[in-house]
Amino acid sequence: MLALPFRAAPLMATTQSALMVAQALAALGQAFGVKVLVDAVTGDGSTSLAFALLIAATCATLLFEVAGTALWATLNERMDSYIQQRVLTLTTAVPHIAHHERPDLADRISMIRGNLGELQNSVTFVVDGLNMLVSGIAVLAVLTTVHPLVLLLLVLAGLRVWASGRGARGILTATEKSQAKTRLAGQLEEIAAAPRYATEVRVSGLAATLLDRILTLRAEARRETERAAARGLALRLATGLAYGLAYGGILTFIMNRAIHGHGSVGDAALVLLLSVQLEGLAQGVAGQARGMAGTLRVVAHLMWLTEYSGQEQAHIAHGSPPASLHRGIELRGVTFAYPGAATPTLRDINLTLPAGSVIALVGENGAGKSTLVKLLCGLYPPTAGEILIDGQRLTDIAPDAWRTRVTAVFQDAVRYKLPVTDAVGIGLLDDRQDIQAVHAALHRVDAERMIDSLPRGLETRLGKGFAGAVDLSGGQWQRLALARSAMRRDPLLRVLDEPTSAIDPESEVALVRQYTRGDIQGSANGVTVLITHRLSSVHLADLIVVLDNGRIAEVGAQQDLIEGSGIFAELFDLQTAAYRTGEPG
Repeated sequence: MLALPFRAAPLMATTQSALMVAQALAALGQAFGVKVLVDAVTGDGSTSLAFALLIAATCATLLFEVAGTALWATLNERMDSYIQQRVLTLTTAVPHIAHHERPDLADRISMIRGNLGELQNSVTFVVDGLNMLVSGIAVLAVLTTVHPLVLLLLVLAGLRVWASGRGARGILTATEKSQAKTRLAGQLEEIAAAPRYATEVRVSGLAATLLDRILTLRAEARRETERAAARGLALRLATGLAYGLAYGGILTFIMNRAIHGHGSVGDAALVLLLSVQLEGLAQGVAGQARGMAGTLRVVAHLMWLTEYSGQEQAHIAHGSPPASLHRGIELRGVTFAYPGAATPTLRDINLTLPAGSVIALVGENGAGKSTLVKLLCGLYPPTAGEILIDGQRLTDIAPDAWRTRVTAVFQDAVRYKLPVTDAVGIGLLDDRQDIQAVHAALHRVDAERMIDSLPRGLETRLGKGFAGAVDLSGGQWQRLALARSAMRRDPLLRVLDEPTSAIDPESEVALVRQYTRGDIQGSANGVTVLITHRLSSVHLADLIVVLDNGRIAEVGAQQDLIEGSGIFAELFDLQTAAYRTGEPG
């Protein structure tokens, strides 16, 4: 926590800290100047010295305060930018996606993201804390020269700090326990407010139900923190009362000594001023302790994320994928279970995907098709078994290097609210500004006519919410995602996971035919994996793989599978009957 500001902006943090120390000493100089002035008025000192000290200390305090305030805003901005970048860097550096799908990891990352402001408070705790530390030491050093009894205030001030920290830790613990509810409420709020879901929410009349569920989740989470806050408040009130009684007693004692000639009037004035300053410091330190407890808890999560990301990166391989495939991709005894799951999603998968082939993955929802694709893309390592790329283990290939040779289109592909050129070009970052490459990618997926219909062609801004922007239909967004995928001409693996669910069947068949002819495939002899529920288009695939409950049920060409009596034949008959009768299959 102490290091964060100095990592974000070393020079600014150092300058700000120095200003705070100087400001604390200047404030003490003001109080000491009052003492000298009082002594001078009573004939026990020099008035010119007192005035000089007071003026110098006051001017210094004002100058340091103005300079510190001006620097503070810039330092906070630097901190915010640094923390945002650090969290994103750590999460995106992890080669797999477990932290997005495991509830325990997702809760911890959500805790960090939801409390980034706490991390930004590190600046406050470092700078203000330094100010309070210097002020406190200086005030106590001066007061103890008057009478050592004031050290009792230091002990009681420490109790106040402890009580504040304990209360804050209780609130943070309650917040962490309710993090799953808070995260769910946040997701429901996004559904209720996001334009993407507005139509379905209103047509289904779901708005009131969503609001009720959100309020219930928020209330349950809030009750936990409110109970913890009440316990912390009771503890702070008890220690605050003890401090107040001691403060009043000690001040009365010292003033009484001065009245009876056991000290100068200036000493009495100094005690009066510095005791008030000490009370302010005690309150400030107690407040800092409350805030610091929360910040330290979030810093602990950030340290965990740093360690977790580092450990995952330490196991990253550094091998390179082949330039092209000669044999293909082979899965040997691949089993996979999601973290925390009771049963595996995939079991003992043995499969060869020949180089240059188009593979259709077929099966009911939940059969394991998308999970198999995640493993092929290197988003998860298998729980058991291995995946071989032309005989080379996928786990021996650097994830980033492998993904430069992979392209994928998913049913829920990202809808980038960018100009068309960028929305397509980011499929291959090195060529994202190459207009000819973008045109070629659009041509390969037959999307040129769609772009020509837009008001500004390739320069048209997509999505709602921006002036002059144009929204697309679901099928148009999917075709744009296909064009983005087609920017990579020579992938070793091309994944199409329900990429045309919003496109008419005839267009889907035309696209699959392009892949089978090699129009899109490229020259690397790569493998294309197609997941679709429309069996009318899979007859163009070289091989059909049928998954059932995480296992391979059937493998073969379409005609062979139709003539059999397995799952594929049953699904094909159902869909064929539905097309003939017009009834759903």
